[in-house]
Amino acid sequence: MILKTTRELCTTADAARAFGVTMGRIRQMALAGELWSENMGEHCLVFDHAEVKKKAAERAAARAAGHIRGPKPGGFKKDRPISKKRLKPA
Repeated sequence: MILKTTRELCTTADAARAFGVTMGRIRQMALAGELWSENMGEHCLVFDHAEVKKKAAERAAARAAGHIRGPKPGGFKKDRPISKKRLKPA
């Protein structure tokens, strides 16, 4: 698959670091349409780097002003590796 774009792209991990949240939360935001994303290949999701920086700054300002409810995010955490072990039938 060839993706032609003039955007500077970043990975899910880069976006999660910018927002200070987990990679799973970034994928939730992409599914909800809060962030532009595109699949590149079977397992690679990419984001517009400029949009990520802008929205992360907006969210940080809103949180500092008290407009976002809930506790402060715990910070970036990498996804756990997938276990390739097969379960034995019972």
